Amino acid sequence: MSIFDSKKGVLILSDCLAVMERLEDKSIDLVYLDPPWNTTSSCVFINSSNMISDQDQSQVSEDYDEFIYKVLQQAQRLLKQNGNLILHSIPELNINFHNLLGAVFGDNNFSAEFIIPRNRTARTVNSFTHDHETVICYRVSDSSKFFPLVERSQQEIEKLFPLEENDRRFRIQPLVISSDRPALNYNWKGFDLPPGNVWRFSQQKMDSLEQEGRIYFEKDMRLPRLKVYVDDNNKSIVSTIWDDIIPYHKKGLYASEQSEELLNRIVKLFSEVGDIILDPFAGSGTSGASALNNKRKWIGIEVNPDAIDILKSKLDFKKIDLLPNEQLLELDVIWDLYLPFKASETEVLVQKIEKGENQRVEFKESYIYNDWLNKKDTSIPDKVMKEIAAFLNSNYGGSILIGVHDNGNIRGLKHDIEVIDTKKKSVDGLELAITNKIKDTFGGVVIDLISIHFYNISNKDLCEIRILPSEKLIFLDKEFYIRNGTQASTLKPKEFFDLMLSRKRIL
Repeated sequence: MSIFDSKKGVLILSDCLAVMERLEDKSIDLVYLDPPWNTTSSCVFINSSNMISDQDQSQVSEDYDEFIYKVLQQAQRLLKQNGNLILHSIPELNINFHNLLGAVFGDNNFSAEFIIPRNRTARTVNSFTHDHETVICYRVSDSSKFFPLVERSQQEIEKLFPLEENDRRFRIQPLVISSDRPALNYNWKGFDLPPGNVWRFSQQKMDSLEQEGRIYFEKDMRLPRLKVYVDDNNKSIVSTIWDDIIPYHKKGLYASEQSEELLNRIVKLFSEVGDIILDPFAGSGTSGASALNNKRKWIGIEVNPDAIDILKSKLDFKKIDLLPNEQLLELDVIWDLYLPFKASETEVLVQKIEKGENQRVEFKESYIYNDWLNKKDTSIPDKVMKEIAAFLNSNYGGSILIGVHDNGNIRGLKHDIEVIDTKKKSVDGLELAITNKIKDTFGGVVIDLISIHFYNISNKDLCEIRILPSEKLIFLDKEFYIRNGTQASTLKPKEFFDLMLSRKRIL
C-alpha cells in the first residue's frame, strides 16, 4: 500500500521521519520545509516528536543538526530528478542550513535565496537585528523545475499600470524608436517624424492598432503612444526580494503563520499542476491550502495532535484524507539508513558494512579470485554483473561492496589486484577490468548509471560499485533480474507483467 493512493491531499499525524521512511523513492515533486528553528529560546525541537529545554546549547545544536540532516537525506531520496527542496529560514541560521543542504544535495545544486522583508524588531546598540527572513532553494539536478514568470501583485499592477479605462488598467509606451529604416518613416494621421526616428510598426499595423483602440493621444502630447494592458502583460520575472507580497497572515492562528500569497508563489515557481508537494512540518496547513487551490496534490505531516483543530480551520477536509499514526505504522519502512552529519566517505562505508546486507547493499568477497580454489575464477565477475543488473532494474538502485564477507568482515582485494594486474598490482588495473566487463556486458546504455570507488580501511582495499536505477529494462542473457531482499532474483512471466503494471511501464 502506498501512502499516496488517494487523489486528494493526505494529512498524517505523526513524526515526520516515520512518514518519510515509508514513502517511495523519487515520488515527490517539491519538498517544502519550514522547520522549528534552533535558536537560543528556552525550548527547541531536537526531533519531530520531542522538545527539550535547559540543556547545553552546543549539545542542542548538535542534536538539531543531526535531526535536520536526517530530514534532508529523506527529502533527497524522495524527490524526483526534476524536483526541488525549499527551506524557510532566518539569517542567523542560513550558514548552518547551507552546510547541511550542501552536504546532502551538493553545493552546486544551490539555486536561489529569496529575501522576505518582515516588520522591524527591537534594536540594540550591541548587535544587528535582521529585518528579513529567507527562502533557500536547492534543486536535485539541472533539469529541476523552475517557472520564473509570476503574476504581478495588485500593488505592483497599480504602480506599473497607472491608467484605467472600461475597468482595464494600462500604461503607455512610445510608438517611435531611433532607426534609419526609411520604410518606417512615414506620415501617419498628420504626424511627421524627424530623420533618425521611425515608427515601431508598419503603417498597416498602426491602422490596425487604432481600430483596436490601442493608440493613446492627448492634446498636450507631441506624438501618439501605445496602450499596454495589464491583462496582456500580467507576469514578470520574479526578483530575489519579495517585498510585493504579504508574508504572514495578520490574523493567523500562529504568530508566524505564513500567508497563502507567499506559499502560492513558491508552489507556482517550483511545481506544475498535478505535482505532489510534501510538507514535513505542516503547522497550520498553509502549504496544503495553497497546493490544493493550485491543483497540486499534498502530503502534510504534523506531529502535534492538538494542531488538528487549527488544520481543520485552514483546510477543506473534504479534500483531505486523514491518516492516523497507528495506521501509518502498519506500512513497511522503505529506507532508514541515515548517515551522520560531517561523516567522511570512509566512515559512511564502515557504517554501511556494519548495517549489513539489505535491499540496497550487497557484499561480495571478491571480484575474480576464488579463495577456496586459491586461483583466478572467471565465473565470479559474471555473478557481479547479475547483481548489477538486479540493482539497475530495482526501484532504488544500490551498492555492491567487493572485498567484504557476507558476515561483514573485511577481506580486502589483495589477491584480486594481484591476479588482475600482475605487473603494477594496483587498484587501477582492477578498476579498468570492472569497467570493461560492465561495458562488454551491458554496452554503453548504463554507463552513466554506474560509478566505481575504492577505499582503504585498516590497510585493506575495498571497492564500491554504485548503481542508479534504470528507466529502461535491463536483460542479462535473456533473463530479467531484480533485487529481492538481499539477493538477485529472476521473475516468472506473470511476476514480470505485474511489476511493469505497478511501475506503469509500456511494454
